[in-house]
Amino acid sequence: MSEVARPLAARLNYAQVWEDDQVLLAGLGARVGGRALSIASGGDNALALALAGAERVDAVDLSLPQLALTELKLASHRLSLDEARALFGVGAGTAAGVLYLRLRAHLSDGARGWWDAHPELIAGGLLGAGRFERYLELFRRRLLPLIHGAGRRERWLTLDSEEARRRYYAEAWDSPRWRALFRVFFSQRVMAWLGRSPEQFAQVEGPVASVLLERARRMFVGPSIRDNRYAQWLLFGRWREEGVMPAWLTPEGHGALGQAAERVHLYHRSLQEHLGEEGGYDALNLSDIFEYLDPAQSADLWTRLRAASLSGARAVWWEVLVPRPAGAGMEPLTELAARLAVEDRVPFYAPPRVAERR
Repeated sequence: MSEVARPLAARLNYAQVWEDDQVLLAGLGARVGGRALSIASGGDNALALALAGAERVDAVDLSLPQLALTELKLASHRLSLDEARALFGVGAGTAAGVLYLRLRAHLSDGARGWWDAHPELIAGGLLGAGRFERYLELFRRRLLPLIHGAGRRERWLTLDSEEARRRYYAEAWDSPRWRALFRVFFSQRVMAWLGRSPEQFAQVEGPVASVLLERARRMFVGPSIRDNRYAQWLLFGRWREEGVMPAWLTPEGHGALGQAAERVHLYHRSLQEHLGEEGGYDALNLSDIFEYLDPAQSADLWTRLRAASLSGARAVWWEVLVPRPAGAGMEPLTELAARLAVEDRVPFYAPPRVAERR
């Protein structure tokens, strides 16, 4: 296992997926209906693929905690919608620990063992339990109140036009204190210490905080915060509008989750190992996996991905700070990616990339 992979594999890094599922599905287009390969991460986008009609979703991750979380989300179809929301800390009702016990027997040995050893994560609100979510909570609770009060944050939910959001950001939000504290908290050093790990920055060159500050501005002035679950979690630590919840927590999605779960297959191994055994993919959700690979490793992975994909298959992936274009035999769909970049609701990434297998 590589130095980058070791800390990622040992902990729950992400309780939610921080790549926009709407962008993912739009980028993959009709290929969603075939066989899909997905990085598991927090599970949301693997479930979104299944709920969108994928024939089969192979969700792969080096991290047992991430797969245990994905498995628990899949198993939540055995609860009512209100109970599923309560289990994951975004609704009131029966205690999460009690609800977990009702699902425990339906989990694999690996997932059950991991959750049995971490009851505090279940009790504390599962969707805030990842290392990255706890990092955002620290920012929201400790730093953001020093910059902007609750009323100023609430104001974002009332701004309907892009022009109004641009004006509000420039005149009320983008203060010297906002810029200074943001640059400190989202610096490479602090992120490596509290939010990610030093190994995840091994391929990073150039500034970090200033890039992320500009992306935060893009988030605020882009699609309405009222329709943006990622921005709402960053600002409030919860979703303020029911309509922004991930597909598996909506009434329609929860109702279909039982059948969709039968089409999701979880694999605890590296993507390279997986591609040596599985193939025939129409759709590839690659998250930001290339962020941690050097150019030679990226080229090698693209060769494997292309070999495991059917002609016309599409891939969607994101980059935080390390640019990694499509590999040989993959045609970049730059116009589509540019349109999707305008719709992307997540503040942390460069514009998404989309490519099609030749």
